[in-house]
Amino acid sequence: MAKKSAKKKPGRKTEYKPKYNDIAFEFCKDGHFSARVLAKKLKVSPKTIVNWKEKYPEFAEAIEKGKDIAVDDIEQTYFKLGKGGIKTKKTKYENDGTEGEEEQMRLADETITTLAPNAQVCNRILAAHRPQTYGDEVKVGGDGTTIPIKMEFGDEEREILSSMAGALLGDKYGKADG
Repeated sequence: MAKKSAKKKPGRKTEYKPKYNDIAFEFCKDGHFSARVLAKKLKVSPKTIVNWKEKYPEFAEAIEKGKDIAVDDIEQTYFKLGKGGIKTKKTKYENDGTEGEEEQMRLADETITTLAPNAQVCNRILAAHRPQTYGDEVKVGGDGTTIPIKMEFGDEEREILSSMAGALLGDKYGKADG
């Protein structure tokens, strides 16, 4: 006896609502880019998110605008890391010696550190924004011919670049003698 081929039943049709544009925008702005994660938030399947992006341009635009804001924020943080000067704070608390319900915690130590410029981050920012000079490819002829390059820095080169960045950005980061 031959088995009947089971027809795959389509899933329920999920109704798109214009309010999903704002939800998608806010969610993507906070860094939640994947269709899977957005689908979970909207309680639909990832395939539905893909379908809505194709069918509703305003939905796709809301997602892209949210992503752009999140990436801009990341880029600014990355720039600050490359430039140096980001302050980090480490706080340590300990028991003040009392016991029982009266036990109190007191500040034991607080350390504020200023991060030095990061040469690798600077290099990546320059490569992204000035690829003709710092990118992974260099023009070698007037005809637009390019060759791929890869820059790797050893500890000594990193130290030199960090000192140079410090000299350019202010002596509070510089490591050069003098």
